[in-house]
Amino acid sequence: MKCYLCGRAVEGVVGEGPLNQVYYVPCSTCGPYRITSKALSWFGEDEEPNESLRPRLPVLSGIARWAGERGQPPPLFRYEDFDLKSDHFETAVLPLAPRTVSEKADAVLRFFEVRSRFPGQLVSVEPGTDFPVGFCANHEELLYYLAHLTEAQLIEADPATSMNEWAYALTVEGWSRLQSLAAPNAESTQAFVAMWFDDCMNPAYAAMKSLEEVTGYTFHRVDQRQFNDKICDHIIGEIRSSRFVVADCTGERHGVFFEAGFAMGMGLPVIWTCRAGESWDRVKQMFDTRQYNYIVWTDEEDLKVQLRERVRATIR
Repeated sequence: MKCYLCGRAVEGVVGEGPLNQVYYVPCSTCGPYRITSKALSWFGEDEEPNESLRPRLPVLSGIARWAGERGQPPPLFRYEDFDLKSDHFETAVLPLAPRTVSEKADAVLRFFEVRSRFPGQLVSVEPGTDFPVGFCANHEELLYYLAHLTEAQLIEADPATSMNEWAYALTVEGWSRLQSLAAPNAESTQAFVAMWFDDCMNPAYAAMKSLEEVTGYTFHRVDQRQFNDKICDHIIGEIRSSRFVVADCTGERHGVFFEAGFAMGMGLPVIWTCRAGESWDRVKQMFDTRQYNYIVWTDEEDLKVQLRERVRATIR
């Protein structure tokens, strides 16, 4: 059969769970992934996708491949990841992938980083099977990024390379570029605030705003500015341009956890906060976030003091 994401031949697909509700797909190009049987309704009997889905497939293929490159469990793709009638893909999936040409080139550069055990090591690249590392549609797009990285002197080709399997080593400039990517938005002076949009939280936000002069950062909550685009796009854009995120979990709003997770995926520092009391009693039981060093505050003055010290200590 064929891989649902890249169309390459794949063997060993296994159904899991009662009535094969999930299928494990061990694709050598995309890396292994899992897909629900309901999601397969978007594909025909010949494993060909709905034509309108094709622009999405390189994104999903890249997500699966990078999970394997980073040693993470195979991702599970669900029906909503393919649903053309909802904005789930745009708000929850697309933000996990590079969008621009330069971001895709940086993703290819990161591939050499994760495959290099030491500076100067040659890393083999097979354009026909490695194109998902750049979230590319095909091998031609990957070759385009390899040519750009070579011309920019970020990678250096092995003179003995062939048309089917090439080898490159990161240059000193390439390592420097990767180091700059590891600390995103180092020059930004904005701090994005993810919190419950309830009147009871306004004094807490005011306490954060009062720290702007002493910290040098502008604390921005998304409902405090006028904009025309969708709020989800606006949130993603503001996080992308911020130096760090303050995630206050008082009220246990799902959006706060999503925004904090997106920021962490970008490599941005996240300062977790929560008001003492019932919310904190529930939040500290959450397995996914309880290991982080929360600022647990009793009143706005306490939040102001603790947040000021945390920003000074952890944000360069």
